[in-house]
Order: sequence, then C-alpha cells, then structure tokens
Amino acid sequence: MQKIFKRLEEIKKWVKESPDPHNFKTNDDFMRLWVELMNYAHYLLIVGLSSTKDDVVAKKGVAKHRAIVVGLMVRISKLYEGFIKQIADRQVELALIFVRLISETEVKIDYLINTKNRRKSSLSFILSAYKAEKEQLKDLTGKSKSRPLEIIEKRIMSTIKGKLKKDNITLKKLMSNKTWKLDGKDFKCILRSLNREMEYSYVFGNMSHFVHGTWHDLSIYHLESENGRYFPNLKYTIPDPRITGPITFLILTRLKAFLKWNKSDQDNYLMEIIESLLDLSIAYDEVYAKRRFKY
Repeated sequence: MQKIFKRLEEIKKWVKESPDPHNFKTNDDFMRLWVELMNYAHYLLIVGLSSTKDDVVAKKGVAKHRAIVVGLMVRISKLYEGFIKQIADRQVELALIFVRLISETEVKIDYLINTKNRRKSSLSFILSAYKAEKEQLKDLTGKSKSRPLEIIEKRIMSTIKGKLKKDNITLKKLMSNKTWKLDGKDFKCILRSLNREMEYSYVFGNMSHFVHGTWHDLSIYHLESENGRYFPNLKYTIPDPRITGPITFLILTRLKAFLKWNKSDQDNYLMEIIESLLDLSIAYDEVYAKRRFKY
C-alpha cells in the first residue's frame, strides 16, 4: 500500500512540475510528455479498479450485475494500455483501432451505470452475448440427428451448455430469444438515450474506418497515390496529440464516474489526482491546437 501512495504522490508532484508545452519545438517533444501523462492515467485506472468501498467487497467480490461494469472498466484499462504501446511505437494506424474499442466500451459503461433498471439491463447484456452460441447449438443439434457428433463438436456443445448453466440461462430461453441488442437498442439508440447521439458519427462511425479497413482507412494510411495510380505504403504514421488528448480525457472522465458509482474513493483522494491530470491534459491539448509541430 505504501508503494501505491508513494507512486500517487509522484504523480501529484509531476503534475505540478511538468514542463511548459509552450517551450516545445517538435512533435516528438510534445509526444514524450503525452506518453508520460498517459502512463500516469493508466496507473490511476489500475489503482481505481483495485479499490473497493469496504473490506467485505474486497474479500467477497461484487454481484454479477455490478461485475459487468467492473469487467468493462478492466477491458478499458487493458485497451488503453494497448493504445499507449502503439502510440509509443509510433504506429497510429494500430492505435486508432483501440480508440473505437475504448469508446464503444465506455458508452456501454455509461449506459449500464445510468439505466433505470440495472438488473434487467444486466440480464439483457448477458443474454445478448449468446447469439453465436445459439447458432452453434442449432447446427450441432441438427447434425446429432443424422450422425454421432465428433469429439470437438461434443466439446463445443458441452462448453456452451456449461456457460448457459453458469449464467442461469435455459436452453428454451436462449432458443426463443430473438433480440441480440442491449435492452433491444442498437448503438445509436444507446447513445441517444444518453444524450450523446452526435458521437455516433464523430467517434463511433468515424473510428469504424480503422477497425474495418474501409477505403477511408486505406487511402490515408495504407496506400500512396501518384498521378491517379496507387502504391503500397508499408510505413507507419507518427501519431500526434489529436487522438492521445481526447481519448485520455475520456478515460479519466469515465474513471471519475466509476469511482463515484463504486463508492471506492470516499475521501476523494484519487479524485483530486484525476482532476489535476484532467486539467493538465486539457491545457496541453489547447496548446497543441494553437501550434504546429514538426515530425
């Protein structure tokens, strides 16, 4: 515990003594600072996820409907770590894939935390994850009527049934289910319910290019054009704060909401450090937006 507090105090000191970005001359100068800031943000994520409201929760864990949110936050932490690694490796094409995944996960957390019926939404979240398994069971059941199942097929069926039993989902309920969306809402509807509908095109939709490899992605990062003809571009693109700033702001903002929901920072010790890092990230982002840096 002492090591954690020592590390947190180091972050507080770094925020106070961090370099003035107005003095930076190149993009690399700026990105070195951002990577350091992101590493601190990731550490705060780890500490925040490791904290609980009391010793009882620390020993026994949380109920399933709350575990979904905790699990999604852990997913964000791991995705953000992957994002930081790609930024540090100067591979923006790969980092952009993480942006979409992080954003999608963060929206689900926002929805599940603020939904009126958390237990009902949690059950919907779990059941909607079994679409592929339903199709597999239908296929294997059909095959079993005409021939003995192979060993791997028996194993797949046994694994699926084991998962269903663990989640208290009957075969009848699974087979009769026809809705594979959280509370019957597609992603755009979820965003609309959170008053975040415009994020669908600006974030979710825009980042889809880099997940699915659309022409938008290919033409920017994977091809070079000359006189109307195209050549492969095997070089990676050097990242800049235009994606590191907003995604870090999103991460820290969601961490604040999680700590409040989880009641695991009642003395606001972590919250104050998070807010100071948030303020710094906003300040850096504003400085970068007003200047151009050389690569």
